[in-house]
Amino acid sequence: MKTRSIYLVMVIVALLLFIPLGIARADATYVVQQGDTLSSIARQYGTTVQAIVQANNIENANFITVGQVLI
Repeated sequence: MKTRSIYLVMVIVALLLFIPLGIARADATYVVQQGDTLSSIARQYGTTVQAIVQANNIENANFITVGQVLI
């Protein structure tokens, strides 16, 4: 039973390491380039599209413009 508990804790810790935090770093800015999508930017910075949308007050997540500065 003790071995099973240790195994369970190890699995939970391992899973938590792979879950993105979804928090946009407020000190980082990014200037949108040609061909960028919010998904690609989110992957690059280890966050989520929703976090970027909320941090930047974006009304339409499908519409960003080249030169737009994101936090």
